[in-house]
Amino acid sequence: MKYYLLLVLSLFTFSIYAQNNIIYLTPEELVNNIKNDTLKAAVIQFWIPNCANAKEIVTHYKELEDQYGSKVNFYFIGITNKETLVDTLIEATAYKYNIYIAAPSVNDDITIRRETFAAKVCHLLNLKKSDFLTMYLKKNGKVIYCGDAIDIKKSKLKEVL
Repeated sequence: MKYYLLLVLSLFTFSIYAQNNIIYLTPEELVNNIKNDTLKAAVIQFWIPNCANAKEIVTHYKELEDQYGSKVNFYFIGITNKETLVDTLIEATAYKYNIYIAAPSVNDDITIRRETFAAKVCHLLNLKKSDFLTMYLKKNGKVIYCGDAIDIKKSKLKEVL
């Protein structure tokens, strides 16, 4: 009985440890997170977990988190209805940081969920722009870039720090 209990506890501990940090996020939650953390800069980037190079994207995100995560909050927001895609990528790349999925409540139609999410974020941050793929914000919340660049630039990261 003692060994059975030990086995059950070991499996339970492993399953807790193995869980991935996937967080469903709304624009309101994102902006609140950014405004409430004045100690770190922030980078927001949308991505699609089922694109051909998704594994390379997550590997790149991991490298950025490893290098800049102590000074920058990265919000890598997947546009998907399939959490298992993200789970598979996390496991394949040993990604150990939070990764986000745009909450379905943002828009039921996945084809326009990113645009709706981005527009709400821009509105909540009082920006004139209404769409973006990547955004960089300084610790004070000042936006230094909001646009369609798909690569996260180290020069922009240094600028937000």
